[in-house]
Amino acid sequence: MQSKAKDVSTYLEGLPAGRRAAIEKLRGLCKELLKGYEECMDYGMPTYKRNGVVEVAFASQAQYISLYVLKKDVVDRHRKALAGCEVGKGCIRFRKPDQIDFAAVGLLLRDTAKGEVQALLRFLPTIQSATDVRMVLSHQGGVSWQPSQR
Repeated sequence: MQSKAKDVSTYLEGLPAGRRAAIEKLRGLCKELLKGYEECMDYGMPTYKRNGVVEVAFASQAQYISLYVLKKDVVDRHRKALAGCEVGKGCIRFRKPDQIDFAAVGLLLRDTAKGEVQALLRFLPTIQSATDVRMVLSHQGGVSWQPSQR
């Protein structure tokens, strides 16, 4: 269900007591591990954006807690660690708060955050100077480049 909360703190205040601690822990992990991301409310839930694009979100739904990681390749790499949960392309559903493996979620979030760095590292052998490259970040976390005009 979509919340009408204006900010994440207000969203948390409106949660049932039985879920609040787990959601607050998810928020804490996001704030700790998603450095450089903007925390905001979008689509009626807390979201984390990089370069204006939502990459991670979570919500308290009627029957479960959902964690959205909008990078399918990241979710696929961590699918085994999420055994026992319903895992789609980008949505992970936890039926009960005590089902959340926060260590696995932390690894998933770290992998999400480092995606941009890994993409940049692929281009290092071709970079001759800092001015040689214009970086264009896409919502996929991919990186493209063009040599500068001389």
